[in-house]
Amino acid sequence: MVEFREIPPGALGASATASLMTAIIISFFALTRIGLDQTASHTPIIIGSDIPALIIALPGFASLIIGSWLDLSHLRRSSLTTYLGLASSVGLSLIGALYYLLDSNRVLPGRISLEIADNVIIKSDIGWLVLAVAAVTCSLMLVRDVIGGSRYYFNQVKEKVKRR
Repeated sequence: MVEFREIPPGALGASATASLMTAIIISFFALTRIGLDQTASHTPIIIGSDIPALIIALPGFASLIIGSWLDLSHLRRSSLTTYLGLASSVGLSLIGALYYLLDSNRVLPGRISLEIADNVIIKSDIGWLVLAVAAVTCSLMLVRDVIGGSRYYFNQVKEKVKRR
């Protein structure tokens, strides 16, 4: 197997950061359902405005900005993982924002309640949990690649210094 590593400074770290922020924000909204209040009849009530949808979409816009920084000279030095990470951050943020807007206007099937401890009940639905798992999985994969790439790069630098 042939493996090509990103030549530092690359955009993999920025891609992993954007993905991590996406995972944190989506997981937060999946577990708290902030901005949506469930009444006894399970009819969603909009508490504030659509600001939570903008917050969910924010990492996607940041990923677009990071992706636009990669000009053609950096194209050869950035790994495919960087582009896939940025694309997944944009996609998950957009899907999360649209799902929030849909969830605030309609009653969606798949509502579940998870009892973690006495008097601690998390109310969510399957769609939010699937989004959160996808975002966390993507984020963990990118963080693992950043850590592995950094270790490899620093070991190579150490070896060069030892040889001199």
